[in-house]
Amino acid sequence: ATTHLLSCLQDQHTSVQQTLSYLGTSSSPSSSPSSSSTSFPSLLSALRSAGFDPDEMSPSGLSLSQPDNLLVRCATAAHSHALLSLGFSSGCWAWEFQLAEDITNDESICLGAAVKPLTSSSYNSSPSLWMYRCYNGNLYKRGGQVSGVSKARIHPQDVVRIELDHEKHTLSYSINNGEKEQGVCFTEVTGEIFPAVAFYGANRAVRLVGIESVGSGVRAAVRW
Repeated sequence: ATTHLLSCLQDQHTSVQQTLSYLGTSSSPSSSPSSSSTSFPSLLSALRSAGFDPDEMSPSGLSLSQPDNLLVRCATAAHSHALLSLGFSSGCWAWEFQLAEDITNDESICLGAAVKPLTSSSYNSSPSLWMYRCYNGNLYKRGGQVSGVSKARIHPQDVVRIELDHEKHTLSYSINNGEKEQGVCFTEVTGEIFPAVAFYGANRAVRLVGIESVGSGVRAAVRW
């Protein structure tokens, strides 16, 4: 499909560059975050609105960048979490997180996804989370550790791409633009899935740097 570069917009409020791309279609539109089919402008608008949801994060110890909500900062050592404002119930999607602030070899951030309602912020015991622990590459799936599996460690400033495939019910990971491909890390991923992060240390931060639709049909990507 032909790729059309729409624009590179300078946000007047945050001075954040957004690169918007349209990877056309020869078939019917793919699922959007909110409906089973959508036009490209509607999909792009939905993706551009993404950010951490102030109503879906731990009630204390976390703060969001203003006015875009693209960065969440943790000021507590207690287990805490933050979800994006967009959830996906069908199709294929990808999002990218950057470890904006952490401590090398003492990372206290986990990256992944969640289903609602989220009743526990603990990356290793919450029944609502799929989490990749940056410190040691261990995987935690809805309340328990995935036994016998350890992936690459993730360090400050690394960018992690997470791909959700609702048809295969999987989450796949790669680090730093494919430099470290981790492949499928989680299976049996079902429900309305929200990109999510979890913390268990103070003075840490995660930035959302990209989100896109990667399935067949209408495709759109936003990067900040």
